[in-house]
Amino acid sequence: MAYRADAAVRDTYRVLRELADSRELLEELRGAEAAFNRFASSSPRRPEGEYEELLPWLLDQAADFEAAAAAGAPAAPPLLLESPPRYRLFDASRGGCAGCARALLRAAKTQSVNRDLQAAASECIHAVLPVASLPEEEAGAAGPAADVGDLPRAGHWQDLRYRGDWMLRPIASNEVGWLARLLVSISRSINSACALDGVPLRAPAPAPAPAPGAAPAGGARRAGAAPGGQEQPETLLQEWLLVARRRGWRVNLRPLAEKQTLAWLLAAALLLYWTVLWLASPPREGGGWGDAAAEAPAGGQQQQQQWQRQWEQHQQERQQWQQQYEQQQQQQYQQQRQQPPQPRVQQWQDVPGGGPADLGAW
Repeated sequence: MAYRADAAVRDTYRVLRELADSRELLEELRGAEAAFNRFASSSPRRPEGEYEELLPWLLDQAADFEAAAAAGAPAAPPLLLESPPRYRLFDASRGGCAGCARALLRAAKTQSVNRDLQAAASECIHAVLPVASLPEEEAGAAGPAADVGDLPRAGHWQDLRYRGDWMLRPIASNEVGWLARLLVSISRSINSACALDGVPLRAPAPAPAPAPGAAPAGGARRAGAAPGGQEQPETLLQEWLLVARRRGWRVNLRPLAEKQTLAWLLAAALLLYWTVLWLASPPREGGGWGDAAAEAPAGGQQQQQQWQRQWEQHQQERQQWQQQYEQQQQQQYQQQRQQPPQPRVQQWQDVPGGGPADLGAW
């Protein structure tokens, strides 16, 4: 199998350089690998230790990756996974990462890769991987591996994703851990109580039509029964639950545990609080609703007394204006009564044949 050793050496150096610079991460990976290998090889499998919540998920992911790799192999039929998956990053046995790294360094020497890159990669490989603990046969001359066989096709980074129940995925860095666990527990309780399993229901097969003149088997069907043996929903809630079961919907409150979601909810709550406070506060003279809302949180008894005095002052001004208006109306009425009556204007002319007296002749 031909490949370019320079690209492989460069990529290996980039990864192992980060591990060599972080001793804490290196120890964490070693502990997780040892705990996973013990868990995968034990029978029955019981997760224990500090990684007990992570071990079942790692086993499912490893099984999915192995199945995907076996499906991409050109061998037919697909390879069967007889043994449990095993991590071999820090394993010194045959087929481990240390043996592959030693073979990569030997291939780099034969292909005349940059010597500085070879030296840096060799230093990182010996600092991270147990190359010195390899058996003698692995440290000998380069040759084809005994158990390589046909390699699968190249994968993609999108394949490295969680393929299980998305609601039960591991805690991410943008989530609040305790809140995510609480919301997942509440969601599972609601789904269990409402029989929402997330699997769409298949439409029931139509019942065969009875023969003409034949009575239906089992007696007449009730008026409230639906086709397929299901009861008709009697309330709006039952109708919604039935639609959710048919479409495979379920309750998932876990997105509320994300930090960005909590930030948006907090901002919306503050905006709603200030809006209600702005609408509930009375207006101020010369200022407006904005000034009253801005000073409302800091106001106390003195502010309330000031608003009360302003309201009483407005009421007094209104009463004075009302009295002045009534006095003006009364004066105008007295002046109209004291004036002599004006003669009435004659609207009809006494013209023979043209006045209102001649209307009766018509």
